Amino acid sequence: MACGQAREAKPWFRRAQALLRAHGLPEDFALAYFNLGLDFGWMKKLALGKAAFRRSTALYRQLGRKEELRQGQVLLGYTMVLLGELDAALPILMEAGRDLELLAPFDRVLLHLAEAELHLGQGRFAMAEEALARRFRVGSELEDPKVMADSLYRMAYLKNRLRDDWAVRTFLTEAQACIAGLGYPEAEARIMTFMQHPGESGGLRICSR
Repeated sequence: MACGQAREAKPWFRRAQALLRAHGLPEDFALAYFNLGLDFGWMKKLALGKAAFRRSTALYRQLGRKEELRQGQVLLGYTMVLLGELDAALPILMEAGRDLELLAPFDRVLLHLAEAELHLGQGRFAMAEEALARRFRVGSELEDPKVMADSLYRMAYLKNRLRDDWAVRTFLTEAQACIAGLGYPEAEARIMTFMQHPGESGGLRICSR
């Protein structure tokens, strides 16, 4: 799957399914679907990824594995946001967010990104900004300048939609300072382009998680 050979992977996955069923390993079965969802996401096959994450979360719920369930819900909800299924994604992300202590920091980064994109897509700009602020704080805890800069960049994009030029420049200047001299030339170039031509930003992003 990771090499993009979905047809060749299918019989191996079916054999793995049969073995896991035969040996009564439901946790491994749930993990197999979770990993399949990640592979489909990497291949940009979002509908297939959604189906795999949905199957994985259903199995983890049956097993009472709350930590894995919440992680799967983050991925499922984010995939649904990318598919434009905002109304359906909202309760899934809300449930995942009830147990932030169960989520690893990188999962929380993705959760807050999904929340921000969902709220932005439904016109709730203040809630989108709050989600991005939470994402920035987690990035700061991780000492991940790219996540921090990307969160600020997205805040600038949001403020640009609200025609708040001062806030746009402030957030972009802070984003630029986060990654200055750290070896992210493409990200720095995107920030500079946004600063020079805010009306043409097109919602560019620095990183995806």
